[in-house]
Amino acid sequence: MSASSTPSPDVAIGIDLGGTNLRLAGVRRNAEVLLPIRIPTSRFTSTQDLISGISEQIRALDNQLRQQNEKVIGVGIGVPGGVSSDGDVVYFSPNYPEWKNLPLRRLLSEQTGLKIRAENDANTWAYGEGWIGAGRDVKHFVLLTMGTGVGSGIVMNGHVYRGHSGIAGEIGHTTIEPDGHPCECGGCGCLETIASAKGIVRIARELLASGGRGALAGKDPSRLTPEQVSEAAFSGDPLSLEVMERVGRALGIGIVNIINTLNPEIIILGGGVSAARELFTPAMNGEIRRRAFSEIGKRTPILPPLLGENSGILGAARLILEE
Repeated sequence: MSASSTPSPDVAIGIDLGGTNLRLAGVRRNAEVLLPIRIPTSRFTSTQDLISGISEQIRALDNQLRQQNEKVIGVGIGVPGGVSSDGDVVYFSPNYPEWKNLPLRRLLSEQTGLKIRAENDANTWAYGEGWIGAGRDVKHFVLLTMGTGVGSGIVMNGHVYRGHSGIAGEIGHTTIEPDGHPCECGGCGCLETIASAKGIVRIARELLASGGRGALAGKDPSRLTPEQVSEAAFSGDPLSLEVMERVGRALGIGIVNIINTLNPEIIILGGGVSAARELFTPAMNGEIRRRAFSEIGKRTPILPPLLGENSGILGAARLILEE
């Protein structure tokens, strides 16, 4: 991402709150990212502690930016889960189950004294990629994020589609296996229960518990990580390759449902789990070829994001910068 060295009159703080990390940075109107910060969310022990921690980081970054003669005009934050259309309330968050009808915007505004705008995190990723990323010249696209869970942002006619109450695009909670594993959302067999970091670890543990052997057999199942499963799969471990095939099949079915329903120009596939895309892409593409309704749908490009972990930060800041 290129950036001008000319100072911008206004700066917004963009925040990407994930299930694993809290990321934030200042963002100029030319999309230059300033003073990025990353903090593990495991540092925070409760809802109150997390909100206080976010507010503390906002105030600290605001002070640093002011010392560089940057004027902060507001804060945009992307959060996992359902967010009201006006951005006032987080209805629910699978990563933070205690968040029920949480007035996040008011709480952060009271603690920081700054203007706050909140949005679903996958929507902010899509908003960022649509600004200067893989969706920059595309009017219709869907962005999927494979991380702790599975999120998605839908862009139609150049605008993020939020639906009637602001919770459209929860593709991670569409059903792939009707009688599948229980999901944190209360359903079962959701895409997120398979094609996510949590899903990868769960499937590997189940295969090991049923007598599976290989590179993971000597590891403590309670400490198993998706990275260990990916590394073993890259080395040719059969059990780990089976995990990734199941991830690819589930993801392919989910993507076909997107293609057949929305007919996007492209699909952007990102998030930490997508780093292992070469392991699950063959099974994913096989399902797309087998199930897509039309030849046009079968050829829908599946692209990586161009902005990496900055997608969410940029998109969140853009909420403020384009007001």
